[in-house]
Amino acid sequence: MLRPFLLIGLLLLPSAAFAQAGGDACNDRVNREMATEHRLWRATLFGKKKAADAPLFDVRSAADGSTWIKVGEDEWRSHSAEYENVRWFDLQMDTMDEHGASLPIRGIFETKRRLTSEIIPYLLMNMRVFRCRVNDLCEIVRRSTVQDGTAPVPIGDIHVPGCRIRTEVPTFPECHLRSAPAADTLQSKSFAELNCRAAGDSLILREAELLKAAVEYDAGYRSLLQFAGNFDRFLQQFRWTLLGSIRESVGVIGLLNRIPCFIGACDESPPPPTP
Repeated sequence: MLRPFLLIGLLLLPSAAFAQAGGDACNDRVNREMATEHRLWRATLFGKKKAADAPLFDVRSAADGSTWIKVGEDEWRSHSAEYENVRWFDLQMDTMDEHGASLPIRGIFETKRRLTSEIIPYLLMNMRVFRCRVNDLCEIVRRSTVQDGTAPVPIGDIHVPGCRIRTEVPTFPECHLRSAPAADTLQSKSFAELNCRAAGDSLILREAELLKAAVEYDAGYRSLLQFAGNFDRFLQQFRWTLLGSIRESVGVIGLLNRIPCFIGACDESPPPPTP
């Protein structure tokens, strides 16, 4: 997803200078943080169940950045080197999950008994929040590049125009490029910020297009369910109406033997009784 923009950046700016300033670590941190935002965005759209209710081979990310896959009932495994022989249970996976405090997450598309047009405003609002969080991330990267040291530094409020103000945000130590060589500092800072902006814009654009496809699919699926429900009700009413008419007709036919004669043959009075 982000590789094409990384390659473009490598062509535009000297990669050696960025690597000397710690650019590789900063780049990895940016990718990791952006992937976290992307997973949160998808969870708010399609939902995220607790580990016990997750399907087999479901993939989750822990708060420490490790990736886990469900390989069996109440069993999660990771391919990370530090967790090579470690097994997590469902409860432990929920506790260590990056969204553990919010699980389960109910997605917007999971809303029932609503038309797609009724959930579109919430989808657009969620898209706006996603855009703001990605822009906030790049602003944190920009402010981190002017710091030095190996510990996070509080940088105060993050205010991106049109977005909510985030308070007490720490910097990314991997992107502290102030201690880089003077000749490379400007290029390193520019690369870090441009890489984040390019990757973020690409991610937002792609998710916007995928959201359009998801809305179209959701609209078609809900319309099909409504048509199926209405048609099923019609068939039930038609069945009972038809069978009811036949049943009533059979009942009437069974009463014909009680009629002494047809109306056209009943002109004469009944014969007098025999003495």
